[in-house]
Amino acid sequence: MLDQVTSTPFTLLAVAAVYLVAIATMNTKVGSMIPVPNSERFASLDGLRGMLAIFVLCHHSLYWYGRVTAGTWTMPSMLFENLGKASVCLFFMVSSFLFYNKVLAIQTSPMDWPRFAISRVLRLFPLYLLAMALLMIEVGITSEWHINESPLSLLKSILSWLGFTILGTPDINQIKNTNLIIAGVTWSLVYEWIFYAALPIIALLSPRKVPFSALLLSAAISLLLYRVIHPDPFILIAFLGGIAAAVIVRWGRLNTLLRSNWTAPILIFLLYKSFTLHYKPWNPETLLILTVIFTAISAGNSIFGTLDKPVPRKLGEVSYGIYLFHGLILYGILQLSPIGQLAALQTSSIYLAAILGITTLTVALSCIGFRFIESPAMALVNPTTANLRNSWHQLRHNLTPRF
Repeated sequence: MLDQVTSTPFTLLAVAAVYLVAIATMNTKVGSMIPVPNSERFASLDGLRGMLAIFVLCHHSLYWYGRVTAGTWTMPSMLFENLGKASVCLFFMVSSFLFYNKVLAIQTSPMDWPRFAISRVLRLFPLYLLAMALLMIEVGITSEWHINESPLSLLKSILSWLGFTILGTPDINQIKNTNLIIAGVTWSLVYEWIFYAALPIIALLSPRKVPFSALLLSAAISLLLYRVIHPDPFILIAFLGGIAAAVIVRWGRLNTLLRSNWTAPILIFLLYKSFTLHYKPWNPETLLILTVIFTAISAGNSIFGTLDKPVPRKLGEVSYGIYLFHGLILYGILQLSPIGQLAALQTSSIYLAAILGITTLTVALSCIGFRFIESPAMALVNPTTANLRNSWHQLRHNLTPRF
């Protein structure tokens, strides 16, 4: 049965079906709450983010198929393994490209580093807090609302999760493999924070000036995170792909070639090759191929118009929610609800139908989360920055000795 669902034709058709259902959901009333992103310059990146989030959902759906049919959490398909991990790699490139591009784009004044830090907190934490609330609810349901460990131990594990799992992903309330409830997606957020912390230092690669205070704080936080997390250097290299792309897209003639429709078939082939070259993408060959693909897309190649249309771009707007929520919904439906106990799920076609329904729920919840949590939080970036800056100036003024 697992061989049937992991055969290449079925895999590609299933992924296409899931993506089309996600697009269809964005065309419903709940999707209409999401505006098309304003920026047109990197429109293809908006569509890419949405597609990558759906790829990660498909990746974890196959893990769950193994759990439903065989009781194991294993990945029998190299293609599906990289569908998730290579997508995360490309997500890293999106982050490094966008922020290093901002560094390069600033001509007259240095980057507002306090605003950058505040924007990252308000962008990631509010929706993450909702995901953590849902995680705690599912842990409660799984443990039948019994407290299975000391209050102090329970508090420590919850706080670890609330801190973006920088200190680890401990089991909560002795629920074994708590991390699987959220499909283990928080590991990538830790790497995102490492990149954000190091960005002032990375900005030294550009001709822009970086305040010494920003460099000092960046070095201290980066060193602390490195000592606590011990990140994989090969995973960190993925961020260099986005930095390289931010430089390359400024080369006029090459930029024109990369966004040509003649390049699109080559990109599709390279993407498939990157998914089937190695079991994991954290190696020089795959990272190089993914960097080429990403550079072409960031240059404006829309892969025959599949990435830069309004609806795929709107899907990209809610990609963070899809990334956070899909594991929780997979667990809720396939583990906690009666649906997960149906023998019919052993049939790959019935299982795919269930995943299509889960995709609709995930996208809908992500739209709601964006409309009522993410968007209002991001609107607070400028006033919060101004208020904190005024408070800092006032504090310095009050502490200044008067003679």
